[in-house]
Amino acid sequence: ETALKINSESAIIHNNYAALLLERFNDLKGAEKHFKLALKINSDNFLLHFNYANFLHTKLNDWVGAKEYFEKALRINPNETISYRNYAFLLELAFDDIEGAKALYEKALQIDPNDYCSHDNYAVLLSHKFDDIEGAKDHYEKSLQINPNNNVAHYNYANLLAGKFYDSEKAKEHYEKALQIDPNDAHVHYHYSLLLALEFN
Repeated sequence: ETALKINSESAIIHNNYAALLLERFNDLKGAEKHFKLALKINSDNFLLHFNYANFLHTKLNDWVGAKEYFEKALRINPNETISYRNYAFLLELAFDDIEGAKALYEKALQIDPNDYCSHDNYAVLLSHKFDDIEGAKDHYEKSLQINPNNNVAHYNYANLLAGKFYDSEKAKEHYEKALQIDPNDAHVHYHYSLLLALEFN
């Protein structure tokens, strides 16, 4: 607030204050006000559009608005991998536009082949929506090669190995690795216990 009193025309200060209101106080109304003020001051800043798009998607469930601002962010800076990844996630979940999501993940990985999160998310899309389990397997392995400490990728890959490839031994390895990274992950414990129970029976 002091920074805003000193410089109320700083888009970055409004943006940062909006983020603070969200993280510390869960003040959606206040955050939206300052995100909008930031964009009013500087409508050419990629980050401001991107942050507002994420806010609309994850906090307000305004998917149409989020789509608009992701597209604006990408027009300003078409080389930011995270924009393609988050926009792809929105298209898949909110609009069931799996072809659009697929194209965005491919664009993200074209820009940055080492974006392990895009590999992981793309693998989920390929296995769940396109039944391309070989493609999914390839992207999980790439994701884990880049970041072997990604417990989410280990968990997702284990589910694929157990459910589609019927490779219980390799699935166990990845469930165990996921639990080494995060011993309190209830989803991993649940699915790992299911696999063990099936083997016992």
